[in-house]
This record gives sequence, structure tokens and C-alpha cells, in this order.
Amino acid sequence: MRFVDLGLAGLIALSTVATLVIWNPQAADQASQRSADEAHLRDLLVDIVDRVGLVTITQDSPASLCGLLHSLSNSSVSYSGSTGGVTCIGSPGPGQTWASLTVTAGPNTVILESWYVAGA
Repeated sequence: MRFVDLGLAGLIALSTVATLVIWNPQAADQASQRSADEAHLRDLLVDIVDRVGLVTITQDSPASLCGLLHSLSNSSVSYSGSTGGVTCIGSPGPGQTWASLTVTAGPNTVILESWYVAGA
């Protein structure tokens, strides 16, 4: 019986040490920062819809929508979108933090995207 107790205690100790080695608080901080960045990017998209108007966003031609999003892009945040089967030029690179917002009015659906410019 004592042998089983020692074996069980050793197993618990080993799993505790393994958990401490694997658990990385920095990874949790990075995930939290990424979530905050995504929420901020989503807020920027909502601000665009609020400023320009839902009707304008959903009823503009694809060229007009792409032009608007391009004009709003700056050195730190880029915007893109798609409507009517047409996608604006530009998309986030692999691993970049990005967000999207889908708005629908009647039969029209528009997908807006925003992401941080690399190195900004």
C-alpha cells in the first residue's frame, strides 16, 4: 500500500511540475492584447458605419465602397471590404491582427475589414 501511495505522490508531483513548465503567463497576456486589438479594430468599423450611414454603406457601388475604405486607411490601420461579389484590394497578412464586420440592409450584404499595418 505504501508503494502505491509513493507512486501516486510521485505522479502528482511530476504532473504539477509539467504543468508549471507548460503554463506560460506571457501567452495569456498576448492573447488578451490580441483580443483588445481586435475589439478596437471592430470599434473602428462600427464608427465608419455610424459616420457614413448604413444605407450609404450597403447601397454604394463596389467601386465607391472601395474608394471610401481606401481613403480612410492610414499609416497604422488599413480597411477593405466586399459587396456585390466584389472584394476591394488589400487584405491582412498572415498573423496580423484584424477584425471584420458584416452589415446587411435588405438584400445587400457588405463585409468590412480592418487590420493594423505591419510595423505601425
